[in-house]
Amino acid sequence: MKNKKIEIYINGEKKLVNNNNSLEDILKAFNVNEKFIAIEVNKEIIPKSLYSNKVISNNDRIEIVEFIGGG
Repeated sequence: MKNKKIEIYINGEKKLVNNNNSLEDILKAFNVNEKFIAIEVNKEIIPKSLYSNKVISNNDRIEIVEFIGGG
């Protein structure tokens, strides 16, 4: 049976993803390395320990910030 698609926004860009995906699933689908990032879903910061439990819903707005070192 075909998975239903939902619409989400990642850093302002509309994306279609499978329904019932966790935040961790979304990161894997878009090849995002979890190591040096922070994520906000609908203006709520999500701790890394909850990425696998946080289910993404239709129209969720996900902001991913990557930490970059420099000097």
